[in-house]
Amino acid sequence: MWIKLLGIGLATLLLAGCLGGAGTSTTGTLALHLGDSGAQEGDISSLALDVLTSHKIDPDEVAKVLVTIEAIEIKGSGGWHRLDTTSERVDLMDLLFQPIVLVEESLTADTYTQLRLILDGADDHEIWFNGQDSDEPTRIEPLKVPSGKLQLKNVQFDIRANALTALVLDVNTHYIVERGNSGKGYILNPVQAIRVVPMSEFGTIELSWELPEAWTNDFFPLVLEVYKGELDVHDSDDWPDPVLTREWDTPVEFWALAIISPGTYTFVLTASDDDEAWMLFGIFEVEPDGNHSLTLTPPDSNESED
Repeated sequence: MWIKLLGIGLATLLLAGCLGGAGTSTTGTLALHLGDSGAQEGDISSLALDVLTSHKIDPDEVAKVLVTIEAIEIKGSGGWHRLDTTSERVDLMDLLFQPIVLVEESLTADTYTQLRLILDGADDHEIWFNGQDSDEPTRIEPLKVPSGKLQLKNVQFDIRANALTALVLDVNTHYIVERGNSGKGYILNPVQAIRVVPMSEFGTIELSWELPEAWTNDFFPLVLEVYKGELDVHDSDDWPDPVLTREWDTPVEFWALAIISPGTYTFVLTASDDDEAWMLFGIFEVEPDGNHSLTLTPPDSNESED
């Protein structure tokens, strides 16, 4: 996870440094990431929502959506350009606040108006439905990708000479898979479910905390929950479901989240053994293009810094 985030940050810094001293080059650099910013139903137009809902699958029933992205194709004034990826298998349900880098390439400075994802052979794409354990699904179904391509809508971005353009393919897991006609089969559906967004529209946050001196292995798992909005730590009965839950079986003391949609978030870290339980807590306003840090502390003693 840290490799993903550090890779994004270091690549951006190195590219910015290298490009800053360039002369009259007519090329710029595109860094394209795949992630999930936590966008929900409210981010989809009412008309599109009516169409999508008729074939919608409850995301809570889905454990994994596995695809292999072979390449990205983008269209500028000179035609289509193919950008090869590492062709790794990706779980689209496991990208929330944890983006991956698809491509970083030098391209002609231009306005690009189309983008499509080229997927590998059909045997590589599956949907796993939840069982008792996400690693042991109740069933696995093949996932259809019409023509082996995902054409994204409403795409337009500029690549400027001697500059880095960082974009996110933001996946909405509520609608990324739909049922086929007559309810048969499952189809990967990018329409309104993947949007192309500048990286600068999102924030990042590095969380840290100190484990109790009396920490023992009996306290596992260590559980982090992320909630949208400002919650009252003393009234957990009214809390909504978390947008993200992460567990560790080792005593970690930091974690980073990226491409977070701007807004207020509550972070809750808990652990317990047979005799006691403890909680660390933090509330933070994530801003666009902001690199934030937050120290989780016992309730009523929170501290944070930008």
